[in-house]
Amino acid sequence: MLYDTWYMLYLFHGNNTVKTHDKAYSLAQNLLAKKPDASIFTLNTEGWHKDRLVELLQSQGLFMGNYIVCVDIRAFSADDLATVVDFAKDMKNSSHVFIILSTSVSKKTLQAFERHADKIQEYSDVAREDKRDFRLTDTLVLKDKKKLWTLYREALALGKEIEEIHGLLYWQVKNMLLVSKSKNPEEAGLKPFVFSKTKQALQKYKIEEIENLSFNMVRVYHEARQGRVDFEVGLERVLLSL
Repeated sequence: MLYDTWYMLYLFHGNNTVKTHDKAYSLAQNLLAKKPDASIFTLNTEGWHKDRLVELLQSQGLFMGNYIVCVDIRAFSADDLATVVDFAKDMKNSSHVFIILSTSVSKKTLQAFERHADKIQEYSDVAREDKRDFRLTDTLVLKDKKKLWTLYREALALGKEIEEIHGLLYWQVKNMLLVSKSKNPEEAGLKPFVFSKTKQALQKYKIEEIENLSFNMVRVYHEARQGRVDFEVGLERVLLSL
């Protein structure tokens, strides 16, 4: 059975952000059901620090000594992502379960996790991506707030799912972060055309703006899932804040 072994390292990634998120957190809940005395922690960009990861790696739970640690790296900077990758072996060898959650990862990052992860699962919807309207991402790259808002409302009026719109926009933001820290398409794990097109964004954005946009995209997603904000309204506010 897949979850019989407790001490494991998992990586869930892919451009289908909704399914990736749901599968990762479903695993966490399944593990918690098997060991209800275990403690569960989530590490993401909010309050992230390497020392917190080190603390969890070295700590023991109060009761059974088991932790379930979800590390959501979808909005991490390249430096923070590198830190998580550096600790992959330690997470694998720890006495706890570590679940890494990401969008599509670069070839370099995937290879690093392949050396240590017990389970890697990708959830990518290639067919759906091919049918997407990339006018939204093109306008995001150009930082044309007025046109972006118009296209956003148009997509909603045409019946596009808010999760699909968010996933497409976040895919572009993630690419912008990757390109800002990479020398070439191979290092970024992107196709040359996508790399070249995304690099244009760096002429319109400061790196701090891209990181902040990435953080807000992840934040609004989680707040919507928790019922704290209307997804359509929350995402609209993020786009209007550009």
